[in-house]
Amino acid sequence: MATAPTPITEPKKFEVSLEDGKPLFVLDDIIAINQSSEVIRRLQVPPNAPAVTDLPASALPDHVRKCQTDIRQWDDVTNGILIGMSKLANDVELFCSDSIQALDSLNTISKQIKREFDTMSDRAKEELRGDMNDIFSSLLETARGKEKQCQAMATRLATFAELLGDDSNTADNIRKKYAAYIAGEQTKIHDWETKKGLKPSGDLIADMKKRIDEINDIIRKKQNEALEKRALRTSGGTDTSWLPVLWIVPIAGAIAFSVVAAKNLPEAKALEEEVQGFLDQLKNYQQLNTLQIWFDAQKETFNKLISNLNKAKGAAENLRGQWQKFTNDLGQLVGTTESKGKLSQMKQEAEEWQKPINFFTMLRTREIYEAAKAKISIFQTSAFRSAMPVEVVQPKAA
Repeated sequence: MATAPTPITEPKKFEVSLEDGKPLFVLDDIIAINQSSEVIRRLQVPPNAPAVTDLPASALPDHVRKCQTDIRQWDDVTNGILIGMSKLANDVELFCSDSIQALDSLNTISKQIKREFDTMSDRAKEELRGDMNDIFSSLLETARGKEKQCQAMATRLATFAELLGDDSNTADNIRKKYAAYIAGEQTKIHDWETKKGLKPSGDLIADMKKRIDEINDIIRKKQNEALEKRALRTSGGTDTSWLPVLWIVPIAGAIAFSVVAAKNLPEAKALEEEVQGFLDQLKNYQQLNTLQIWFDAQKETFNKLISNLNKAKGAAENLRGQWQKFTNDLGQLVGTTESKGKLSQMKQEAEEWQKPINFFTMLRTREIYEAAKAKISIFQTSAFRSAMPVEVVQPKAA
């Protein structure tokens, strides 16, 4: 087995933020949802499940069908949640482009005020006021109403997480019906493993899970470093070799784990060989309790889905707050039906005419918007499950 690289427990995330640094879109969370959704999408009725008292024969097939139907809400190609998030990202990207143009125009106006204000005619000043009003009004029109869309997305994510929580609870309730069967099988497996002098299979699977979590962190760190270079065009060029692929890891016929990986790299290959090494060891266990593994894998997967959906909900709420701040700030400049804006109250001193510009640019720079725009572009091309090829990791051939 290859030597294990040093685990990286806190990889830097690839996220989009603006003025206050709060994450608005976090690619890591979306890819993690894609990972887990693929496990649920590949869920199959366990072939070894016996008939038990007080459980209809249709219970397991119905549960599997419902899980597979529910998970489609995430990335349905016409009305999936991920499509909706992509539209929200499009809105931010457009606002970034408009803001970059606005900042350039305001910079020109600021220079004109410093250079010419004292000799300007009243008519020229009013034209200048009109130019500033057009800039801020255009941005306000883009921002207006977006906070409601973000709140709707946050609500949709919460509702989806609740739906998957119900599916997880259904699996738990079905599992209870198999408690006696699973306990009996566990006793048989324990006795067999003891007789053979093997490490308990549960311990081996736990070790495998821990290492898979570490491998996920290692690879995501590499991928995020490559994406940061690509977005910000830093030295070192664009590294496309760490683009994601999804490894699906089966145990005893059940899809138990998934790993966001990469293709055709010596380092990634070494990590894949580690996973294969665990599977090779599990080949020695002829009586693995596939039903317990089936339920355990589901519980783990649903927990990850719900956790990452809640993170995505938090990001949507951050975005709602960002749009609200944009709307409030711009409303203070151009005015509303309830109050006059700063532009209409400027006095006849050059410093007064600089104040609206300074108010807008105080927390906003061209670099912030350019970076956000570049990252959104990468988010849009990387967030969809269809962008990740899927490979099933198997034990090595004997």
